[in-house]
Amino acid sequence: MLTSEGRTGIQAIRVRLENFAAPADCDLFHLTDLSRFTHRFATSGPVTAPDDVSAFQNGVRAFASCAYPDKLIIRSTPDVLVGPGAHTAPHTTGTAGDSVSEQVRCLHVPLRSRCALAKKVAHGQALKAFGYPRWHGWQSQMLVGLDAAQLNRIWVANSYPGTGHEGAAATNEEFIPDRALSDLHIRLSTHPLLDPSVTGGDPAGERGDQTATWWLSVAETLMLEAERTRAERRAALDAANAERAQRVVAEREREIERAHRVAREGELDAERKRRAAVEGKLDSELERRAAVEAELASEQARRIAVERELTVVTGSRSFRYTAWARALARGLR
Repeated sequence: MLTSEGRTGIQAIRVRLENFAAPADCDLFHLTDLSRFTHRFATSGPVTAPDDVSAFQNGVRAFASCAYPDKLIIRSTPDVLVGPGAHTAPHTTGTAGDSVSEQVRCLHVPLRSRCALAKKVAHGQALKAFGYPRWHGWQSQMLVGLDAAQLNRIWVANSYPGTGHEGAAATNEEFIPDRALSDLHIRLSTHPLLDPSVTGGDPAGERGDQTATWWLSVAETLMLEAERTRAERRAALDAANAERAQRVVAEREREIERAHRVAREGELDAERKRRAAVEGKLDSELERRAAVEAELASEQARRIAVERELTVVTGSRSFRYTAWARALARGLR
């Protein structure tokens, strides 16, 4: 069953059965035997009851290798109605239709042990007695009236030998190695929620009901853990996406800041170049002024020298004039 609430709105999931073969030496099934269910049939053959079942009755073919109808995992609702074998749900709307889920595997064991074959005979007798059509549970109805030798051949055809490949040769069926069921048993039986006292024993009766209840509880816990893990992964993914978005924003801000710094440095370089040019002009002006001042100083020195020469000359003439005037004055006396 699916929970009553769901995000998708789908009321049923269609899943395909994968038929596993029991070990040939499994006379009485115990839960611990699931660790030895390591091969499944390469499913082929008809979905409905074949017209001629003699090949299955004589052990030439394994009925467990036939493709069983898909099962439905149905959402829990007050008016849910499940058809025989959970292959149909008459009142369920909005199902997955003909599409088969690729996310869910249905590990199916049509025949768990040699003793289960005897129970299928009794089940087939009950179906016939209640007037069910031949296609309803045809795998059980075809067993009615067979002798022990025929039932033994059927068991050999529908089981897998522990060693070698005799089973494939005897049944003409192809087996595929698959440890999914064995690994699931190990995961369930070693789960801390499972009471160690119910890990084995007779699958029938009160103990079997208790075991089945525990297993369903553990399976539900595992599914909830998987759902929580998916939710945690989604939350972690959302957090990672948010962090990436923040990093992108921060990187863009850093790029903008770098662009501003580059632009500012360009402006500063231009200002430095302008100042260097002005300082160059000032240096040239200072050099020009120094040259002019040097020329002025040289001119001033030249003038001073000329003035000195003129002073000397003037002084000499005044002396000669004075001397002449004095001599003239003495002569007049």
